[in-house]
Amino acid sequence: MQHYGQPAQPTGGPQSHEEKISILWTDELNKMPCDSRSLVDLNKLPQIRQLAPRKNHKFLNIQLRKCHEAALGYTRGRVSSTGCKSCARNIGPFAECVILVGWFAGACCNCYYNTRGNECFPRCPSKALSKVHRIVVIIF
Repeated sequence: MQHYGQPAQPTGGPQSHEEKISILWTDELNKMPCDSRSLVDLNKLPQIRQLAPRKNHKFLNIQLRKCHEAALGYTRGRVSSTGCKSCARNIGPFAECVILVGWFAGACCNCYYNTRGNECFPRCPSKALSKVHRIVVIIF
């Protein structure tokens, strides 16, 4: 019997600390309003994973638009087959090196979150430039 105020016990058995954090982070992300065109566009993409924190990473700031975008990208992108140098050094809040093709100028979500997009190597090919970057290239 479930008592008021207690979460229902998942059917898959006890959860690890990382799984609990992942669920909490994803729930918070899904509650955040999408108040910009880029956030609305990212939110329209299908979610394929929950946010997964790096081991011992306890905080995720999704109040900043850039960080919110990176978190949404993480839940919608694909895991990089090679990974980047920053992710190999465990830099960033997310457990895996995830790239969302067509977004963040080819940088992974960890590098974008940490404002290290220009240092993300290897990056997606140039065809992965976001819509905003394509417009800038055409105008200039």
